[in-house]
Amino acid sequence: MENKSLLNFNVKTFICYILFFVLIYFENIDVLGIKLSIIWKLFFLIYAIFFIFNYNLLNRFLIISFIVSLKLIIHGNFFYGFIEDLSEAVFFLILPVSTSYFLYKYRYEPESLKLLLIRISSFYILTSLPFILDLLESRGGDLEYMGIEGNKLIGIFAAVAISSKVSKQSHKKPGQKIVCQ
Repeated sequence: MENKSLLNFNVKTFICYILFFVLIYFENIDVLGIKLSIIWKLFFLIYAIFFIFNYNLLNRFLIISFIVSLKLIIHGNFFYGFIEDLSEAVFFLILPVSTSYFLYKYRYEPESLKLLLIRISSFYILTSLPFILDLLESRGGDLEYMGIEGNKLIGIFAAVAISSKVSKQSHKKPGQKIVCQ
């Protein structure tokens, strides 16, 4: 078995980083009324679903996920918002399907899974650099509504992660400016 280094960074990895950067950075572009992000995620989802059926990986969690995603698509207003409903179903299915796919694919190679997770983390860090260095404009928006001068750093993503959103208002006094240091 060949020895895999955590620092093994080759041309293939670099090309994948660039491809995913372009896909994620331009994911809000509409192609035939469908966002680019849904199209490329749908291709991965179809591949992973075929993989799951081919290797008989269906479990209760996936079956319930498929049923819920079908419910998101098929409802009373089926003909009026099919594209939006399909987008929600794809968004909903990505996590359970990709989890099953990666758990099976790397079941005998935990070091490869660890390497994949390190590469994904490296991708996020490296793709944030053009925004930190002001080479590209952050799409996160400004923080003026919170009384803070500056921009949100969301990297290449179009929105702040749902886990980072806060619904509670800050306790600043009217007219008081908060300065980040």
